[in-house]
Amino acid sequence: MLGILPALPVEYLRRLDLQNDLFGDDIRVIGLTRADRFATVQPTLRGGEPGENEIRDFLQDAGWRRIPISMQDLPVQLMGSAWWHAEEALVLLDARKPNFKKTAFGTLPIDLILADLTPEMLLRFS
Repeated sequence: MLGILPALPVEYLRRLDLQNDLFGDDIRVIGLTRADRFATVQPTLRGGEPGENEIRDFLQDAGWRRIPISMQDLPVQLMGSAWWHAEEALVLLDARKPNFKKTAFGTLPIDLILADLTPEMLLRFS
């Protein structure tokens, strides 16, 4: 089952790098808060909210495959939002409308949860 745990700092930084590399984003760490959390900045994208079909098409066209809900053990708000990419060996969560913008350049993700697939996940999802 696919679940979620709090991210270690190195895992969070990896997530930001993946968002930047895969989707052309420019998220930057600018410091730490008093609560020892990362402070980040990200370019503002102007645009509307894409539909579920547009999000699905965007992800499928990029080689992502939906993880069946029966294999997800996620918080309610994240159920059904999980995808995986075999070639990149990555898992993606939170593929929901608020985390995408419909722009003049097409549908773009702005805040996804990305992580490396474990070998066990790869076997299960294949």
